[in-house]
Amino acid sequence: GEGRVAISLRCLRMLRSVCAMYPSRDPQGLPRLPIPRALRVVSDSTTLPHVVQFVLSGHAEVVEEAMQLLWAVVECGDSVAVRKLYKTGLFFFALSYSGSNVEQLAAVLKESHLKQDWYRRDREEEDAESAAGSILRAMLPESLVCFLIHH
Repeated sequence: GEGRVAISLRCLRMLRSVCAMYPSRDPQGLPRLPIPRALRVVSDSTTLPHVVQFVLSGHAEVVEEAMQLLWAVVECGDSVAVRKLYKTGLFFFALSYSGSNVEQLAAVLKESHLKQDWYRRDREEEDAESAAGSILRAMLPESLVCFLIHH
């Protein structure tokens, strides 16, 4: 039989190919509304945590495939799903990953860390685009968060 890594890769690639059949953006780069059903299913609150858990595998190919699928979710424009990524553990799992293929992982973090809907009473509007508005501010030094914002 197939190993767990092979099965994980097959599942992730299948999900990615289904999502690719129905792009979330038109040829001009504008989001398509409604969001294609395949991406709505992947970004659903019952499915998304399982996709994020693939990052915990630590296997380079599995993490890369999971991040590519998560990139499709982040890029699709479903702001509700993106704002609630913090509830899946993505940020903790991503920062605990010790592999060297972090390009896609960094892209997902860069695109999503300021958009989280975590609750703070003292959060002000000017914090929205600063390190203080990032979900990563409690996990990384401020200089790294600023680097992620500006580069």
